[in-house]
Amino acid sequence: MKMFYSASEGGFYDDFFTPPDAVELTDEEYEELYVAINQGDTLTVVGGKVLVTPKADQIPAPAG
Repeated sequence: MKMFYSASEGGFYDDFFTPPDAVELTDEEYEELYVAINQGDTLTVVGGKVLVTPKADQIPAPAG
């Protein structure tokens, strides 16, 4: 079964119902993104790729 991520809906979908903006994912991408979203990370789509932005408490403080 193919899996997709929709930024407008903020969720994952299979090929039974797919929103118009959905991006197809590999199995590996789906597993990684599923974990990320359940950790509270933010997913965004840029250029047809889904990117993960870690939640604020997971971003390392700048050195200095």
